[in-house]
Formats: sequence, C-alpha cells, structure tokens
Amino acid sequence: MPSQTSIDHWQSGTELSERTRRRDAIDEFTAAIESSPDWPLPYFWRAGEYEDLQMYSLAEADYTRAIEFFDAGDTDLLAEAYAGRGYSRKRQGNLMGALDDYTQELALNPTSAIGYLDRSLIHDAIGNDDSAIADYESARRLDPSVLDLAKGQPRRRAQPKDVK
Repeated sequence: MPSQTSIDHWQSGTELSERTRRRDAIDEFTAAIESSPDWPLPYFWRAGEYEDLQMYSLAEADYTRAIEFFDAGDTDLLAEAYAGRGYSRKRQGNLMGALDDYTQELALNPTSAIGYLDRSLIHDAIGNDDSAIADYESARRLDPSVLDLAKGQPRRRAQPKDVK
C-alpha cells in the first residue's frame, strides 16, 4: 500500500502530466517512487512522460518496474504497461522485444485492436508476412477505425480507476 505522501505526489504528477508539464510531472512521480518504491503507478506514469519526451530507454526501464510490481489481477494496467514497453522497445530498434511485449499485451487483453495493429507492424517489419496479415485482419475485425492509426499512432496511457 502506498504512503499518503506517495499518493499525493502521484496525483500531483498526473495533474502536471495532463497540463503537459512533462519534467515537473517526472519530478513528482520520482518523489512518489522514493516514498513508496514498490508502488507501480508512479513508474507507469513516469514511463509515459519519458516516452513523450522520446527518452525510450528510461521509459522501457520504468515500464519494466511497473510490470514487476503490478498485481496479476491488474490485467488492464499490465496490458498497458506491456504495450508501452513494446512501443519503447520498438522505438529503440528492439523489434523482437517489442514483439514479445505486444504478445503479452494481447494475452492479457485479446480484444485490443491497437495491440493487434502494433504487433502486425512488427511482424511486417521483421518479414513475418502471414502473421502481419493475420494480426492486421484481427485489428480490422475488432475495430476498423483503429487502422487510421497505422501511421504515427500515439501511445495511450491508462487512467487508473482507483489508487491501489
């Protein structure tokens, strides 16, 4: 259970994040982590800030920490963390790592059209044509509008429903 100080810093960080004050948000998430180092949400949110600043190795590290600390029952947040780490790995050129993460995301959330699209793009990049087509078709079947995101899609960050 996070300390109240950690919760306060995390909430402040999310407010700063919403106002696109990235560096200030990072400072608040870091303070939350220092107060409650086993609480995954500040790592998760700080990873998103690093991602927005194109600091992908730091984002990957924080998504990894979040994955380690999320409860197995937090499947939505775990899926988002795998998706975020997959994106960070893809941006760093680690396509096999990204493929593994997108596969983990889909194991946790098999109805994620964006997850299938992400994985389709990786399969395409590494020459797995049949898998790329199958994942693309899965994305299209689940949500045809997601195909508009195929170029330059922004990553998404889950908004936790309640603090755990």
